[in-house]
Amino acid sequence: MKKRGVLIKRPRNKKVSTDWRTGTILDILKNEKYVGDLKQRKTYTIDYLKHIKKENKGEVEYIYIKDHHPAIIDRETFEETQKELKRRSELYKHEESKYSNKHTFSGKLTCNCCGGSYVAGVQKKRKDGTIRKSWRCATAVNYGKKTYCRKWRGSRL
Repeated sequence: MKKRGVLIKRPRNKKVSTDWRTGTILDILKNEKYVGDLKQRKTYTIDYLKHIKKENKGEVEYIYIKDHHPAIIDRETFEETQKELKRRSELYKHEESKYSNKHTFSGKLTCNCCGGSYVAGVQKKRKDGTIRKSWRCATAVNYGKKTYCRKWRGSRL
């Protein structure tokens, strides 16, 4: 889509953009409007005087109207897509950790020696201006590389 120059409808900071992010595509795949349904109360107002709204994560009951308008895709395709999205999200679920999990590989990389998770390290700027991110074992970060290596080398022999 990006290579073809297809514009996204609501770009983040620009008036025109072809920056198709995974979140944009995921929103499209989850959108019930394409199957002809209408889901209301996705947000709710906390304070009417200050006009403060909040995303509804189950605090307020949703209103769901099936077959509200003509569908663009058939229901079977939509439901299969939802099943596949759920299956994939189950694959990448991991235990909660004290780390933010905001990086691409957070919670997905594990140390071969201790089984601990890898954490994002220091970002270093290259001569050409690009940034290199390093990933390190959380155990090695917390206890020091020398202590870590001795500890695990001895237990593996």
